[in-house]
Amino acid sequence: MESNPEKNDEKQETSDQISDIKKIMQLNKVGALLLTGDKYEKAESILKKTLDFYLEKKNKKEIPNFFYSILYCNLAKVYSCQKKFDEAKPLYIEIILNHPLFKLIIKNSDLMEKYFYIRNIENIMTDKTLRNEDEILKKAKLFLKYFEKDSESRKEFSSKILDNYINNKLNNKASLSDSLVNLAVIFQIENKDISISLDMYILSILIDENNSVSNVNYNNYLRECNFKNKSDIYINKRIQYALNDYTINIIPEDASIKNEIEKNDETLTFISMKWGKKYDADYLNKLYNGIKKNISKKFNFYCITEMPEGLNKEIKIINLETKFKGWMKKCMLFDEKIINQLESIKENSLICFIDLDMIIYNNLDFLNEYKGNFALMKTDDIQCEGSHNGYNSSIILYRKNFGRKIYDIMDKYENELTNQIIRFDHYLEFIVKNADFTQDVFIGKILDYNTYCKDKKLEELPKDGSIIAFPRSPKPHQCNEDWIKKLWSLD
Repeated sequence: MESNPEKNDEKQETSDQISDIKKIMQLNKVGALLLTGDKYEKAESILKKTLDFYLEKKNKKEIPNFFYSILYCNLAKVYSCQKKFDEAKPLYIEIILNHPLFKLIIKNSDLMEKYFYIRNIENIMTDKTLRNEDEILKKAKLFLKYFEKDSESRKEFSSKILDNYINNKLNNKASLSDSLVNLAVIFQIENKDISISLDMYILSILIDENNSVSNVNYNNYLRECNFKNKSDIYINKRIQYALNDYTINIIPEDASIKNEIEKNDETLTFISMKWGKKYDADYLNKLYNGIKKNISKKFNFYCITEMPEGLNKEIKIINLETKFKGWMKKCMLFDEKIINQLESIKENSLICFIDLDMIIYNNLDFLNEYKGNFALMKTDDIQCEGSHNGYNSSIILYRKNFGRKIYDIMDKYENELTNQIIRFDHYLEFIVKNADFTQDVFIGKILDYNTYCKDKKLEELPKDGSIIAFPRSPKPHQCNEDWIKKLWSLD
């Protein structure tokens, strides 16, 4: 029997198509692994070539006409991680506009407006409206209802949208959720006052409610707009929802409660923390030297660390053992096991936590004059911050008997909290109310480098100041001023 050449050709074409599709998907996986390992240049090279190959085959109709959002998303993430936002932005837009799930959401635009006050969703990419307080409050209140018990909006969004979409290897929910949040962040970098970012954060969470990047940025957005109370309510509601326990109600510490302090101990207790390899021992030794040179009172200096090698022998070591990650390790400052290792302090004794990236240049005796329960820096005059009366924990003054909830609540709800908050400072805003601000208590004493000291000479530094903070960047070792080299030293 003779074979049919046309059928053989069809089989060959089908086999070639399958081979090409497998190649595209395998290369995408390699690029994704490189992205996860922070090997951005290699990931960009592989993913860009893969996308070009995919588009070439698709345009020549050598593979079926399908949209592969996961490939686009991985390449866009690589660009975002390298801050190549001009390259990332069009890829995210293409993903969103072509994603089958987003098209399904557009078909239900009436539902989006009714339950979430997200209007004109089909033109979401081109909306340049600036945010206003009334709309933010309305959207925040409506979105909160989505996570209530037996929520009507959740039932309808699920039945009409999520339940009708089948997740697949080409266009999964995560690729759309990630694209929405990452594009929203780019829009905010371009213009922090744009309103559409809030809609995109909400959409991203609706699609993947456990997307921590979306939840963190949603909460950050509310805090930057000075709606910290709405963020606090949302965080508490998300804990209730995650644990299916709507009786949970986290009551924060109140720093304004009066204490009986008339006079502080003569000996001041300093604590710092060092973990990982970002800061070497010299950072802590230079901080210790700066304090020692600029205080006339007796003091103890402790370091909580898992790497004590190379530290000055006068520094008292407390071993760092914790399940917490990143900035949340600072919760250990309020762990009773840590507090109990501090020598010769009373229940209401004053403790001063100070970050490693600080320069001391004048007398510190004033710190011991603080009579309150809890004080830290406020964000208003810190250049890298963006909110009014926000918290910055570069320096914290607190009583030995204050702040146990800071540790206990994080210990109890770590998974739920860190899905909503990534910065320790924002966690403090959630768990401690009515904190004092060091800039108000000690006017002109504690200064942000970028705001008050950058590019100055030693004789130009504020004469009444004592402490210079370097939150985020640059750090002291990255600065070239002569006064920094002189003051920040091991001598």
